[in-house]
Amino acid sequence: MDDRSDLAESFASIDPEFRQRAKDLASLFDARNVAVVGASNNPRKASHHVIHTMLEEGFIGNIYPVHPSEDTVLGLTSFASLGDIDEPVDLVVISVPTPIVLPLVKEAAARGDVSNVVILTAGFGETAVAENVALEREIVEVGRAAGMRIVGPNCIGVINTRTKLCTGFAPGLTLAAGGVGFISQSGALGGAFLMSCASQPAPLGFSKFGHVGNMSDVDVLELLLYLADDEETRAISMYMEGVRDGRLLMQVALEVTRTKPVFALKVGRTELGSHAALSHTGALAGSDRIYDAALRQAGIERVASLVDLVAVSKAAAYLPSPTGRRVCVLTQAGGPGIIAMDETAQTDYLQLAALHASTQDDLMEILPPMAMICKPNGYIDMTAAALEEMHIRSLETVLKDPSVDSVVLITLPPTFLPAIDLARAIAPTLRAASKPVVTCLMHGDAMDEARSHLEAQGVPTFDTPDLAVRALTHLTRATLGTSANKEDSR
Repeated sequence: MDDRSDLAESFASIDPEFRQRAKDLASLFDARNVAVVGASNNPRKASHHVIHTMLEEGFIGNIYPVHPSEDTVLGLTSFASLGDIDEPVDLVVISVPTPIVLPLVKEAAARGDVSNVVILTAGFGETAVAENVALEREIVEVGRAAGMRIVGPNCIGVINTRTKLCTGFAPGLTLAAGGVGFISQSGALGGAFLMSCASQPAPLGFSKFGHVGNMSDVDVLELLLYLADDEETRAISMYMEGVRDGRLLMQVALEVTRTKPVFALKVGRTELGSHAALSHTGALAGSDRIYDAALRQAGIERVASLVDLVAVSKAAAYLPSPTGRRVCVLTQAGGPGIIAMDETAQTDYLQLAALHASTQDDLMEILPPMAMICKPNGYIDMTAAALEEMHIRSLETVLKDPSVDSVVLITLPPTFLPAIDLARAIAPTLRAASKPVVTCLMHGDAMDEARSHLEAQGVPTFDTPDLAVRALTHLTRATLGTSANKEDSR
């Protein structure tokens, strides 16, 4: 990450045709006239939920169900074939048995107005059966001849929370708008990410979502480059199994991370995991050490779990960008504070801030006599006696210290300090902070109302102190890497 300009020069610039293909994905995410082929009134069918979700969420465009024997689907007029739709169609979603997918792609091509096709159906290249691989290849050839992009097969497609477009069928979706774009090479993992976002104390919104399945045509790197230019996307999170072109990965990542932090849950760390990834989507996972080095050099911040990916996505969505690595741990509870200190040391990246003597003096005046202030420097245990005003004044004091770049705030309010009262008291200070503050109220029913209140105010909260520290570490490393990339690009 230190010599990004030299590294960038060692890779040829992105092919203009590839760049244009990525840019043209705007027609996919901004589709306004969507035909759903295989549409059904049966709630056990995926296509039923595609239409149901868009109706429930308020898709701003038109939905055209297509089924040879249904007159209406979920109250919408159904058409016997794609050719029977008299209105324009720019996106076709296909959810039918494998043998009839190709004829339907040809029917979409014959219309002349379809720009993109999302194929939910599985049973193609991912099976490694020769005839299925050949069928997938023919579908792509038909699409290219007609100027149509193919998403999938074996996918749940795309979501645009602004327009409420949703081609997938993951359970528990909440299409809340937000600043994080998400890319996945697994429909189930992508759905799990979105459910995790929806189940936060206040739903974590996102801008765009894309699952490309077999990557027969549209692939994850095109989505990554597209999101780099998307004004609604502040940061990008991705679940990654493997790519076919490592050089192109470096080219795209080096460009994208100049302007936006990118976080990746890259699986296939072991030989067994790599083989599983290959059988899942047909994308070779490759050597984990090679991927790890490539992602690090290109500025993509790698995380170890889905929990961490959601946590850093929340931090990136809500918090101001860190400007340095110096962190102050401000805790009301000793045990959780020590956990945060251990995690800080283990990151081998964040550094404890050396608080100025004047800051320490101010804290001594604010906090009870039993408080542990700067033992070691940068660590403050306010103790359980710290009430609302002490939390507020202590936080304001450490945030004003120029040696502090970020704060880990940990509190487990005792019974004599209702958590919701504390949340209401400290929310304005947390919202106004110009430095990132990761707040841990500890996980538990007693904290739920307080955490919901804070997150509704745009203040991210975290279940445990170690998770809060990891989220801050990933955000800081990715952000400072992005800043370095900006410098190199000048």
